[in-house]
Amino acid sequence: MDGRNELEREPGAIAIDIEPQTFLLWPPLRRCVWYWAVGMGAVAGVVAALGLLLPPASPDYSASPDGSPAAFCVFLLLAALPLSAACSWRLRVDSSGIHRTFLLFLRRTWTWELFRSGKMLYRKRPNDKEHIGFSDALILSEQDAERVLAVIDAVWTPPELPVPPARLDLKHRPGRKRLPLAFHEGGIDAVQGGTARSYSWADVESVVLARGNRREQGFYTCTVALPHGALILERKSDGAGNWQGADDRVIEAFVRAHCPEERLSVGVLGGTPRSRSDYDIRIKALDTFVRSQRRGLPMMAALMVGLLAALAYSGRGKWNAEFFGILCVVCFLCVTPVAVFAVMLRRRRRELVRLKAERDALTAEDAPSS
Repeated sequence: MDGRNELEREPGAIAIDIEPQTFLLWPPLRRCVWYWAVGMGAVAGVVAALGLLLPPASPDYSASPDGSPAAFCVFLLLAALPLSAACSWRLRVDSSGIHRTFLLFLRRTWTWELFRSGKMLYRKRPNDKEHIGFSDALILSEQDAERVLAVIDAVWTPPELPVPPARLDLKHRPGRKRLPLAFHEGGIDAVQGGTARSYSWADVESVVLARGNRREQGFYTCTVALPHGALILERKSDGAGNWQGADDRVIEAFVRAHCPEERLSVGVLGGTPRSRSDYDIRIKALDTFVRSQRRGLPMMAALMVGLLAALAYSGRGKWNAEFFGILCVVCFLCVTPVAVFAVMLRRRRRELVRLKAERDALTAEDAPSS
């Protein structure tokens, strides 16, 4: 047995001469898994200690065997073990392809033949049945992901953008109402401010496509700057967008075919920023995140404090092992997300300041000297 699956045994499979490499899960995610597992184990230890020091809920142990501290601790340990097992995630790159292993028996392989076939997309849409996505394999650090992508780029043949039709008739939903939106060879027909307007491609001030990675096709936001306001097509993480009628790859192909090249720009969130569009998109996304978390974090903290206070008040006169165990678990579950969001918010604010400074420096370099 050579350990290869049937996909790797296909006749005529492509092999490349590289040194096998193995990569681990993204370090911050791996640390979070272990923090969670250690925290759950600590809670189990506290519950076990309280079970020895405090009386049970009922003097008769046989009356409540399921509520014993021992059973509660076993439950917590069983909940912690699957989390720590996530650290078994591995990604191996060798001469036959890319192999992902999770929990030792959950395996998936992407052969180099698949990358050469033109069926591989960096990120596949949920309703796309013609292509295979591989971005979910790259849960790695930025440096490791770039090393894997460098190998992929040597053999990967990305699929071509689809051939756009002569006209795209969409249903756009910028708010509560669905409005007609049309892209055609002559320009764009849209409803703005309750008024139907027609624009030629010469009237389009700019088109900015935002995507997660340079190798990705399509977009998650398409911002079309028009004389009477911006037109924004936005796709959520689950693949659903605020429009209907065409795939985002089709819309990109249509825009590339008709929009003047000097007015079209593409910005990405992943990798090292290379242009002002990259910086603008990242700064906008980070600013939106920081603003939302700045409002949501105090509300979350107040809700958690209120929950703990209500639980403590309801436990008056019930200071037994079971109640202390529940209180410890609730404290852990309440404090952990608040602390994680607080640390995340602090890091994102620092990153936002850094990106703004780098964008200003890039703008100063591009500015003509007097």
